[in-house]
Amino acid sequence: MIKDIVNHLDPILREEMPRFDFANPVMDPVELYKDLAETMIDADGMGLSANQIGVRTRMFVMRAENVIGVINPRIVEISLYTVPLGFIIRLKLIPPPVS
Repeated sequence: MIKDIVNHLDPILREEMPRFDFANPVMDPVELYKDLAETMIDADGMGLSANQIGVRTRMFVMRAENVIGVINPRIVEISLYTVPLGFIIRLKLIPPPVS
């Protein structure tokens, strides 16, 4: 379902979002993925995070060949090199630790 995107001044955009809790999810992750993907496509965007539609959790979608959904991302490497958008998208996805 297409959701409203929050205003760029909304404080939720400056808060640190909690990890997505699969044991007690804020909403179904598949539904959240669909909402994010449909809203991003409708807005002609390249990516959209859950907090941009008012959902307080760590999840985002981005366009590549298909729409990719990422839950609980973390930065594992920083580079000083810049690559033109669309030239290459490289993700290093690490599964969450098993607790």
